[in-house]
Amino acid sequence: MAQPDETDSLPPAGGITGTSLLGLQEESDSDFPHEDKVAFIWGDDTLKTLRAIQLALLEGRSANNILETLETMCRESPPTLNPGLTAAVRAIRVRAAVELAKLHKAEARKTASEHDRRSDEDEPA
Repeated sequence: MAQPDETDSLPPAGGITGTSLLGLQEESDSDFPHEDKVAFIWGDDTLKTLRAIQLALLEGRSANNILETLETMCRESPPTLNPGLTAAVRAIRVRAAVELAKLHKAEARKTASEHDRRSDEDEPA
């Protein structure tokens, strides 16, 4: 029978939110290295961008310009010194990459569907 490891008693990891990022900023600003301040701001901005995409989709608006912003943000994720902040930045990047992949796949399906519909209209009956 397998032995339980130490992680069995840990609660499941929750999602990364602006509130959880605030918990990492409990150190005084003078003790918070510049790299981590930049990473904290990046994380907060990236989460806001993800929320903006979600809102645009819920309202039926195009999220293309927001997607471009998110792609740029993911390419420019900053280095961090704090291990907790490093984990948060990594989790945000993964979440953003998953959302970008889903949205690109949906866009490709929409484009293919429109192309198929136009092809069907062009064919003689």
